[in-house]
Amino acid sequence: QGDVDELRHALLATVRRQEIEATLFVPYDRGDLVSAVYRDTRVLKSEGHRDGTEFVVSGSPHLVAALRSKCEEAQS
Repeated sequence: QGDVDELRHALLATVRRQEIEATLFVPYDRGDLVSAVYRDTRVLKSEGHRDGTEFVVSGSPHLVAALRSKCEEAQS
């Protein structure tokens, strides 16, 4: 089991080195985006504001960019 744990740790470390951090703002009426944030990224911090929730996330550059675009559209 020790070898499996070491392999798992090494794989997670490799994946996380490729992740980026970002701040995303999701309006309260966009529950679909909140679900996507939790599904597609690791939420490092969340803070409620008057009009929505601000998330600090870590994830793959591709998924974070797609979420950022959707969040920006939702604020327009």
